[in-house]
Amino acid sequence: MQDDLHTVKIRISSAWARYIGEKIWHESQRSRKLSDGSLELTFQVAGLDEIKQWIMSLGPEVYVEEPERLRDMVKADLKKTLGQYKEMGHTYLAPDVLESRVDYAR
Repeated sequence: MQDDLHTVKIRISSAWARYIGEKIWHESQRSRKLSDGSLELTFQVAGLDEIKQWIMSLGPEVYVEEPERLRDMVKADLKKTLGQYKEMGHTYLAPDVLESRVDYAR
């Protein structure tokens, strides 16, 4: 079963617009530079999970314009992540290091 096609529109901050705009991220990509220096990217994608992960990797430098379902998925993941940190509080104890090494290609 193939997923329905979704039109995804995101806005990249002006701080990252040049970096993100230098690359073709998807074969359906369309881009528009906006007057505030930000970049609008539009894609046609078969599913939302993969693009959601990419969007999440851009952190606060990206905003999902559409679809609303994708925006809600991102918001839910961000809330879940924030909740993990709230639950930890200041009592997090790092585990002991059992092994440490540096691998250099020679």
